[in-house]
Amino acid sequence: MAKDAIKQRFGEEMGVELVTLGKLDKRKTELAKQYGKEIDNEFTGAFIPAMNGQTAYLLVGYSEDDELDLFEKYHHELQHAVDYFEVMKAIGELPQYFAYYTEFNAGLEGFFKYNMACLNMIPTENEQRQFIVNAKAQLLKGLAMMPSTIFDLLCYLARVSAIGRIERKLDQALFAGVPPVITDLANFINKYEPTRQWYEEFKTKIESIPVKGGK
Repeated sequence: MAKDAIKQRFGEEMGVELVTLGKLDKRKTELAKQYGKEIDNEFTGAFIPAMNGQTAYLLVGYSEDDELDLFEKYHHELQHAVDYFEVMKAIGELPQYFAYYTEFNAGLEGFFKYNMACLNMIPTENEQRQFIVNAKAQLLKGLAMMPSTIFDLLCYLARVSAIGRIERKLDQALFAGVPPVITDLANFINKYEPTRQWYEEFKTKIESIPVKGGK
């Protein structure tokens, strides 16, 4: 369980709740009042740090129509928690652009675990290879519509990195036509360190990306 992993690794308490998408907005509203913190309704889950006398909380929304959807969303939100506790333990505060990094990392972890679960359900190596080929094709379709925000770009890089983790290398074809600064960012992120120096370099690289900031 996520709460046991967080307790063992960081010595922190954390509540965990899984809800269907139909009940997600209601729970977000309830938790926002309980914690005194606005929770973005754009996302299908949330990690809330300890505040207002409450322990940290992990809320995961999932679709009942896709048995693997919960698997991806669970690992996505858990990674947000891990990133938060790791940075707070190492630095003592959230550095600028932490939200950008953790969105990338959570996207990577969720997409990686989802694809590995899919591959484990495929019986032959040929079919597994075809699954990866198809996944890359879908990524290239996304690249054809050049991401318009930093978050969109990081989501794309997260998925590329997830496929790269499976294949144990980054496929340069997935960066076709991408400005070199973006390829550089992908390589840099995959050498992450929870230090102020890393985040200073990350800030410089993010601010040099030729897309709009924001969500």
